Amino acid sequence: TRKGYLHNVNDSGIVFSVASFGNDFISKDRQLNFIDARNIQKIKIRQKGSVVKGFLIGAGFGFLLSGLLGLSGITEYGLFDKLPAEQNALAGGIVFGIPGLLIGGLAGTYRIKIPIHKSIEKYKSHKEWITGYVNSKY
Repeated sequence: TRKGYLHNVNDSGIVFSVASFGNDFISKDRQLNFIDARNIQKIKIRQKGSVVKGFLIGAGFGFLLSGLLGLSGITEYGLFDKLPAEQNALAGGIVFGIPGLLIGGLAGTYRIKIPIHKSIEKYKSHKEWITGYVNSKY
């Protein structure tokens, strides 16, 4: 297993950058490594920032949905039947924003899996797909 940023894709394998010391993605001291396609079983790709993006989208959606329900005066869904609509919307937004945050973060951890099975033919057939994930900033 190798972790790093995809740097380049060529006909015989991939070039990726890794931290000079360990698998630290924060490190600025990086080196390029090459791995031959005949040594790749599977490539797993997660786009940079996808977890944070998932957190924000999930929390925003949960907050917005419950806020709209609270403002519309629907109190049967709600937690606080005695509150005015605006306060119910805010309270519901906070309460439902938290599960949305967690669900969105979990969805953001999804990785794309590209099977290669140490086959140069499979690698070449997926090469264009893999190239779409090359990270120009690392």
